[in-house]
Amino acid sequence: MNDKQTPETGLIDQVPPPIPSQKQPDQPQPHPLSDPIREELKQTLENNEAENQLIEEILEKGKISVYAHLSKHNSSNKASGLTMMTANNGRGYPFLESEYQRDIPNQLLRLNCREGYTINPIIGSKVIQPAKKGSLWKKAQPELREKFPVQHQGEDAYDLSYSLGAIHSQHETWLDGNRPDIMRMNIVLPKSLAQEVDQAVQNNPRFLRNLLEKAAIKTGISKETWFNGKGEHKDRPVRPPFEQWDSSPEPNRIYRHDSGYSVNKANIKEF
Repeated sequence: MNDKQTPETGLIDQVPPPIPSQKQPDQPQPHPLSDPIREELKQTLENNEAENQLIEEILEKGKISVYAHLSKHNSSNKASGLTMMTANNGRGYPFLESEYQRDIPNQLLRLNCREGYTINPIIGSKVIQPAKKGSLWKKAQPELREKFPVQHQGEDAYDLSYSLGAIHSQHETWLDGNRPDIMRMNIVLPKSLAQEVDQAVQNNPRFLRNLLEKAAIKTGISKETWFNGKGEHKDRPVRPPFEQWDSSPEPNRIYRHDSGYSVNKANIKEF
């Protein structure tokens, strides 16, 4: 039967009823952090994890020495003054070949850097001909020595040396009020690991600070001493005041010294 059309309704009676609307699925809400920020955070976490793994490998394979001003309360071997703490058969203060290494506190002061480091091969020498005294008829012969690369864990050995000092004057001190302060860490590493360290420092100079923290504890400096001080040095931690340096209006500056005697200011990096 045909629908009836009226003047009042026209063709309305022929329009089918509306189809009930279907509920649309929930749309994913945008993350509060944008994709670039999320990627940056992810990369930072991955970098931190890689650095921590590298530090653990260094502490396992390296021969460690930490050289600092300590009181008898701050030293596990009860020594006081400028003291060397070691771990993993760490060697003593390395053979000093350059002007920079012979006078680190004043070199850093002149360079206006609180931190400096070197990564160089360790070269040994052996006698191949003893010296011979001369006589009226025979000329004296000097001792002859032959140089060779020192080995560590089946590779050429490299010395990582990281030093910290004052920049403004010899009275800007954080351990000893009577002399320019210097803290130094030396770690003997196989060449491949030393190269990884060099790259890590280029990417993040603070890597050496993190390494020093863990190396110092490993040598026997207690966490209480490192972070708080002890005995007559209570409230004077052995730890360098990194946060104070970071909050300074002046940028942090670290110097990488190449082998040899000359100092190259182009190797200063701000961070």
